[in-house]
Amino acid sequence: MKNLSGILISAVLLFFYMAANSQNAENIYLKGTINADPDFIEIILIIDNSDLAPQASLYIPEQFIFDMEAQKTELKNDSLYIKFKSMKSEYYAVWNADSSFYQGYWKQAGKEFPTNLKTIDKSETAGFQRPQSPEPPYNYVVKDYKIENKKGNSVLAGTLTIPDTTGVYPLVILVSGSGAQNRNEEIAGHKPFLILADYLTKNGIAVFRYDDRGFAESTGDIMNSTTYDFMTDALAVIKYFESNPNIDKTKIGVSGHSEGGIIAMMLAAKYPKDVDFIISMAGPGVDSKSLLVKQIEDINRANGMDEQSLNNIHSMQLKLMDIPEKSKDLTDLRKRITELYNEYGQMFTEEQRKEFGIDQRGINNAVMQFSYPWMKYFLSIDPAVYLKKIKCPVLALNGTKDIQVNADINLEAIFLPVNANITG
Repeated sequence: MKNLSGILISAVLLFFYMAANSQNAENIYLKGTINADPDFIEIILIIDNSDLAPQASLYIPEQFIFDMEAQKTELKNDSLYIKFKSMKSEYYAVWNADSSFYQGYWKQAGKEFPTNLKTIDKSETAGFQRPQSPEPPYNYVVKDYKIENKKGNSVLAGTLTIPDTTGVYPLVILVSGSGAQNRNEEIAGHKPFLILADYLTKNGIAVFRYDDRGFAESTGDIMNSTTYDFMTDALAVIKYFESNPNIDKTKIGVSGHSEGGIIAMMLAAKYPKDVDFIISMAGPGVDSKSLLVKQIEDINRANGMDEQSLNNIHSMQLKLMDIPEKSKDLTDLRKRITELYNEYGQMFTEEQRKEFGIDQRGINNAVMQFSYPWMKYFLSIDPAVYLKKIKCPVLALNGTKDIQVNADINLEAIFLPVNANITG
């Protein structure tokens, strides 16, 4: 191993670590920093050493990576090797007796970064525990499915939870928010869709949740997909369960989170015979351009940006959101974004331009984001177009502390057309 030869292990320490590898040893908790100069990334590894084959789990809080299981874990005497297939990364190290830590390297993207890990007490990982997440055995039926969306060239892998297989039950289909999500919509160790499915199923409602296309166990092209494409995935799920003998096809609804809320609205408007109710959780009600501008404003304000800078950024963002629609091609897109950033960059100091991303790096990021098919389509969405057509029951839930989807403006925008439908 690179730069790790010549390390001497005392007999006492060697005995201790051989004992730690025994079948009944306790878990091992390690903490350290990946030195990817100029970046330093703190990681924690928890190694379950209670069985013959140890199993490592990775935690990187600042990147919202929690409980990522390793595909390979080797803990032999003084050496440690761990492989994470999903990140295409490896960690290998040797115990440094003089300094009492694992001295090693994190390997990723063909590069090696010095990474030393010291043992820590279990109490330092208490914040990673999620006691609200249900654990088996469950008092209901759990069954996995793979559902093909022929129109979207995708196969959706998911889990159905149902009270039993003798009755007929309403069905709620859970649809995740933007970005690649697994069936539990897992983030930072939280599994909100698993918790929702558990609660609803215990109360007599069947639930199906699935991995987004092209992610986890589902297949499909996620990089070139739009909100409309994700809607066709949800529709394929609805159609599939309409013929299930344990599902009441007159009581199939969609519960969507964030972008999933928009998808629920689209489905209810376009396929009223298939969707009997919808639930929007932190779902947008205003058009996407207004949503994103307000989101940026609220995030900047929460980060302590002064009011003058907020006003300037707000004005810039309003113009920025119109650029993709006006641009003829990628070259024109970059030209327009560069001109806008140069215009507004004069209102800030060099330090502020770097801090706020009004520089070349910010231009590159904006060009990349606005080049994605998903963003191009998302900017064209106005939920009001769909809300006006919805006749089924609608439940909309938004949080007052949410700085990504402002509760006040979005709830008002959702219920104005919905109430008009009811009274009309």
